[in-house]
Amino acid sequence: MSGIQTSDYEQVAEFFKALANPVRAAIVHALASQERTVSQLVEELMLPQPLVSQHLRVLRGAHMVATTRRGQEIVYRILDQHIAHVVGDAYTHIQEEHLDHHD
Repeated sequence: MSGIQTSDYEQVAEFFKALANPVRAAIVHALASQERTVSQLVEELMLPQPLVSQHLRVLRGAHMVATTRRGQEIVYRILDQHIAHVVGDAYTHIQEEHLDHHD
């Protein structure tokens, strides 16, 4: 009988570590619906550009988002829809739990 090897979950932990910031989770959630430039994310999230860029670097380093250059602009997109689903499901779960506790 083989047991569960915690070492098999190191990458899973790293995945969640990259999402363990509300700005990064919001960026992933925003990118789940469509590609966006840094300027669009700054406007939508109402955060300073350097902060958004910093979090995008972390997400790129974690292989969660990728970029495409379009002329002068760099467009960010989700690399894998599983990432979008994890964040979306977590968001939905929290919203449902929030409503359940107010009944």
